[in-house]
Amino acid sequence: MGYRRLCALRQAFPRIEAVFSAPLDRLSGIERFGKKLARAILDPKTEEMAYAERKRAEAEGIDIVYHGHFGYPDELNNVFDPPLLLYIKGNLSSLAKPAFAIVGSRNCGTYGRKYAAYFGRELARSGFTVVSGLARGADAEAHRGALDTGTTAAVLGCGIDVVYPPEHRDLADVIADKGCIISEFPMGTSPERGNFPRRNRIISGLSIGVLIIQAGARSGALITARWAAEQGKYVFAVPGRIDVEQSVGSNRLIKDGAHLAENARDILEVIAPEIARRRSELGQEQPEKKLAPPPDLAESSLSVYRKLEVEPKHIDVIAAETGLGVDKAAVALLDLELRRLVVRNPGQTYSLP
Repeated sequence: MGYRRLCALRQAFPRIEAVFSAPLDRLSGIERFGKKLARAILDPKTEEMAYAERKRAEAEGIDIVYHGHFGYPDELNNVFDPPLLLYIKGNLSSLAKPAFAIVGSRNCGTYGRKYAAYFGRELARSGFTVVSGLARGADAEAHRGALDTGTTAAVLGCGIDVVYPPEHRDLADVIADKGCIISEFPMGTSPERGNFPRRNRIISGLSIGVLIIQAGARSGALITARWAAEQGKYVFAVPGRIDVEQSVGSNRLIKDGAHLAENARDILEVIAPEIARRRSELGQEQPEKKLAPPPDLAESSLSVYRKLEVEPKHIDVIAAETGLGVDKAAVALLDLELRRLVVRNPGQTYSLP
């Protein structure tokens, strides 16, 4: 089910839980639906599969963030066909920072690897979360450079539990520890060829701009640049030698109007007005004003939230004061944490952000 159908479903059912108990005729009567899709949604196996997927994600320390809920990156709301949900492993707060994407050829040479690491390192040092695709070559070096000085996010073209390429397993573990790994694909999804163009729209969508390093004439990095241009993002390219095949695509981008980047300063000077605008907007907000809980909170989650409005508490105290017991309190806390309404602290204590 795609984004447009989901929007139609949300209009018909303000509370998504009501979908599973809706009459067949009402569900099949929604625009772009039909009886076949309605029956599939109402099939008890569908709900069972959903619960099984979430339980599996929880067991592996993976958060599932839903479109329209707290924790979903604001930048992706402007993407064509935004992901209905994201699987995220690692530090969710790394997605709250301004992000910048670095992508390039999987077969890049010493030149490309050197400058992918350089730009990753310098942009992370400047406060950006560096976004890339965990691929061989330029992507991996951009991640490694960023990890030297800050945070990075890897967007996968497969299930979040299927690291590709497999030799980047250790790198993925470090990224999940210091930044985060992201996928829109269900767990267990193999790295099919057609997944990567879809993945690329998320890489550019999360970012203020995209830097292309050594892209050949048919490089997948050019797809990311094309997505970035369509999304109104800044596009940069590192110039390459004219006698190297991996430079054909990136040099052509510069001919077509992409910003030339010889160093990190070239990027920072161009995007400075955008950063200033964002900071100005943040300055106009009132951070001291507490965010009211959303109206669709379950009663148990709301009860837990109200207790934490007073002061940070240990999960055992929360369980006792709400009368929920530890198991139900843990479920409620997970719901609040995924919505970014509470923060988990060391020692199983929780507080409001």
